[in-house]
Amino acid sequence: MKKQILLTGASGFIGKDLFNYLRSLNTYEVWISKREKDETPFSGFNLLDINSIKTIRLKDIEVVIHLAGLAHNKSNSEQDTFYANERFTKEFARKALQHGVKKFIFISTIGVHGSFSNHTIDEQSPIICNSSYSSSKLNAENSLKNLFNKSNSNYCILRPSLVYAQNAPGNISKLKKAISLGIPMPFSNIKNSRSLISLRDLSKIIEKVIRDENTNNKTYVVSSPYYVSTFELVKALSSKSITFYFPKKLISTLFRLLKKEAIFEQLFGSYTINSQKLYKDIGWTPGHPFSQEV
Repeated sequence: MKKQILLTGASGFIGKDLFNYLRSLNTYEVWISKREKDETPFSGFNLLDINSIKTIRLKDIEVVIHLAGLAHNKSNSEQDTFYANERFTKEFARKALQHGVKKFIFISTIGVHGSFSNHTIDEQSPIICNSSYSSSKLNAENSLKNLFNKSNSNYCILRPSLVYAQNAPGNISKLKKAISLGIPMPFSNIKNSRSLISLRDLSKIIEKVIRDENTNNKTYVVSSPYYVSTFELVKALSSKSITFYFPKKLISTLFRLLKKEAIFEQLFGSYTINSQKLYKDIGWTPGHPFSQEV
């Protein structure tokens, strides 16, 4: 009999690939719950209305994978971000427990450890939330631990690094747009190291967490064991990218004058992650993030 899985956020970047991957294994019966705005037959819940949780089908569900969330940006207020990511998650998990769900997998963010670091990040690294999004995710993590530690069910929290794919949104999408416009970029001499995880490898990891009891009631940082530079990332996105040499100190000064220090760190700084704890528990290690097209 196929294991019954409920996946939220199935219309998102990660959710779409995860749904397709789980279905391809023919091992799981995957049910999806999407936000109302997705306008599909599976719509129902609203992250800004906990009363809508009652529309989510949980009968006979064994494992919940909660991907749905809200980023704090120009479209979403800080208040909405905390409501959707913290309060909704807490009440959703509470209902899952009431229905006897055996495992609740929560996709959090590596951002709870800060946006840059001079040291390699692992599960023991300091918590440095510097955004409403990461703070709301951390609060949700703590709520889940409190709920599930008092129950016979299990949780697993995953904190993924930047997820790489040719169709990735966010900073990768912005880099691709700059490349397509033929904009030269000053990355030729950049020797930074950044951790990534490919979209399909993340889906594989989540699938292994579904069935591996070693991951019960644990929190993991998630990344490929290989580090890449911004220069390598740009070249992987397109062989047509144009890069040139420009002194890093001058670039740093320019970004500082523009008050864009955070963007500078994302592009030119290093951010490395050690996921050996996860690899050991699931008995598998992902490949290089550029080793496959997703």
